[in-house]
Amino acid sequence: MEYIKDVPHVRFVIPDTITVREQLRYYSAMTIPYGKEMFIRYWEGAKVLVTEWECELFPDKNVDLDTVTDANIPAILIWAGMTVKNHIDSMANAPKN
Repeated sequence: MEYIKDVPHVRFVIPDTITVREQLRYYSAMTIPYGKEMFIRYWEGAKVLVTEWECELFPDKNVDLDTVTDANIPAILIWAGMTVKNHIDSMANAPKN
């Protein structure tokens, strides 16, 4: 599934289906999301599943966040992290045949 945000430009892809191992890696990366580091954990979880990443302001999804100072970056990472979370949640809630 492809997700795009126009301003600033962000594009990423998440597989339409993911294995149990990939799901466990995602949940492991975002464990304890409701604490003071909730959005950091969501972003770490998203990075596990994002297969393609394009962003003008944040081109390397694996960069150390402690080395970046652009105040526009947090909104991008929050959007991406929440989008991936919603994608995973929708997979769990999808009707089964």
